[in-house]
This record gives sequence, structure tokens and C-alpha cells, in this order.
Amino acid sequence: MILLLVAVFTLWGVLFAFSLEAILATGILGVVIMFIAVILAFIAVFAYLVPSAGDLAKWRPDEFSTPSKLMKIGYIGGLVLVIIAILLLIVAILAENVLMVLGALGLIVLGGILAFIGWIGNLIYFFKLNGVFKESLFLIAGILLIISLFVGVTGFIAWILAFAGAGSVEKKIISGTIQV
Repeated sequence: MILLLVAVFTLWGVLFAFSLEAILATGILGVVIMFIAVILAFIAVFAYLVPSAGDLAKWRPDEFSTPSKLMKIGYIGGLVLVIIAILLLIVAILAENVLMVLGALGLIVLGGILAFIGWIGNLIYFFKLNGVFKESLFLIAGILLIISLFVGVTGFIAWILAFAGAGSVEKKIISGTIQV
């Protein structure tokens, strides 16, 4: 998330440079930074977050099955729709077909809606983690994630707190304080 903000601010600042070379160079840099941010987000969500929610849903289905399902449907469904939309957009631009471009944009909007559903599942997941493991860092992370809708940098802080909370829970499990 922070890499996306850096890329956007970099692109914004260059608009006032009035130099085509600076705009192009910064535009390329911004795209590279955004690409890296998206790759890191995919790794975090699909390699760690969604599988951990699935594992906890098997352990305690009453608490974790709903957030697990919402994250799977939202994040995976949103990703699939956005990938299809990007491919359709490339074909539409090459074919110079306006209706296909509009269809691709519609799929991107639907993918965004599904991703938002996954995000809601993520919120519920943080609150359930707080309730089950009595780790307040998850509660604070959930609250900061909500605030991130209005103040983007708080989302970055929320993920740091969630990571710290996961480490704390892991230590409690290893020490025997929490029985799993």
C-alpha cells in the first residue's frame, strides 16, 4: 500500500515539472513501483492470509468460516475478474472496440466490488482473531483498516500490527499459554 502511495505522489509531483522526459521517466518508475506493490500484496494475501484463515476455519468453524469464505470469494474472485478484464482491455484496445473497453471497465468494477467483499472478510477475521486469542493488536489493526478507507497510511500500520499480533500469538502457542 505504501509503495502505491509513493508511486502516486511521484507521478503527481512530476506533472508540475513541465518536462516530457521527466514525466515519461517518472511515469515508468511509478508503474514499476506499482507493479512491485501489487506483487507483494498478492504474495501476502494468497500465500499467507487466505490460507491461514482457511486453516483456522477448519480448527474453529464457528468463528472463522465466514471471514475465510468472504476472503476467498472476494480476493480470489476479484483477482480473476481483474485479470480477465485486463486481457479483454488489451484485446479491445488492439481491436479499437469501444464496447469491449466498456465491458472490461465493467469487469474491473465488479472485481473491485469482490475485492471489497474480501476486505470486509479481512476485517471480520481480525476481530475474530482478537476475540479468540485475546490479542488486542488484531483489534487495533481492524480499526486502523477501517480508518484506511479515509487515511491510506493507516492501512500500512494496520498490517504491521497484524504481523506483530501474529508473532505474539505464535509465542503464546509455543509457550503453552494458548492451547490450540
